Amino acid sequence: MSGPKVVKIVTLEEVTATCEGHLARLDQSIKQWQNSMDKLGETDEMFYEKTIAKRKTFDQMLKVKRFVEIQKLVPMEITILEDDIAKRRQLIVASKSQHAIEEKQAKENIKALVNLLNNKQVVLSDELNNDLQEAIKCKYQGNINQLLTKAFNLLKPKNTTELSQKQKALLNRMVEDDTTQTFASWIEKQNIKLQKDPYIHKIELYLAELSFEQKEVYDVFIERLNVIEQELQHSRQKLLLDSFVLDLAQAVKEAKERGALQTKLELLLAELHQTTMEPLDFDLNALDTININELKELIERCEQTLAQITEKKCSDLQTTSHFARIG
Repeated sequence: MSGPKVVKIVTLEEVTATCEGHLARLDQSIKQWQNSMDKLGETDEMFYEKTIAKRKTFDQMLKVKRFVEIQKLVPMEITILEDDIAKRRQLIVASKSQHAIEEKQAKENIKALVNLLNNKQVVLSDELNNDLQEAIKCKYQGNINQLLTKAFNLLKPKNTTELSQKQKALLNRMVEDDTTQTFASWIEKQNIKLQKDPYIHKIELYLAELSFEQKEVYDVFIERLNVIEQELQHSRQKLLLDSFVLDLAQAVKEAKERGALQTKLELLLAELHQTTMEPLDFDLNALDTININELKELIERCEQTLAQITEKKCSDLQTTSHFARIG
């Protein structure tokens, strides 16, 4: 035979407080969604208005005591907001990393072309040289492809126009060198070479992720990468890049973990503020400066505090109900 069953009777005040805690979390989740959208530079008024409409519906549900539905639907709505931001971030990170790779390709193409021109002892005008140097620094405001084409055309022999059709056909069948290949084929070879670089895609993807997670850490890695790119000794540059990729991957991992913990903490704090008017014994302004382990400890303290407050409220409500029956 089984033992006696214990049935916990939940009062109206208790379940109302629980639902209000859920709604406080949702309010904070909406704020987080807005902050994330600002970081991503995105707007979606239709999605936002739809979310606010749902939030108002939950208030109406609370008034008519539809507690079970609130406790089921509100967490689902919070998950919808989190998933929406995750999808948007993934798309923007992919786009940003691809754009960075294309910029990198353009920069490397220009550097390769400048070296080629120097090796061929081609004299550049001051204006063209300045434009090429600005393009290497990613500061050129004009059309990069037009600039490359203009510079590449300086490699063509001046007497090419004097060749007969037969001579041109024979020349085209020969193995191309730097002066006879077309600009399009030269660009294609340069891009293929860069695409085979084992670092380029990984680095730019990590940097794009880090730029949204922790901008100040991202800036440090950008400075470090700029220094590595100036290294002239190939073997040393490779060693520096190996170390850079490992550190960058670890930084992205920690930034993501920190972001998830901070999101969780903010939701807990929202529920705590809804539950108690007593000031919390830590500085909210210090959240950005504490480490991951301190964040975990803070979350644990908040969860314990919330559990203690809930337990005390239940006890108080049961005591009040008991004396009311006696009276």
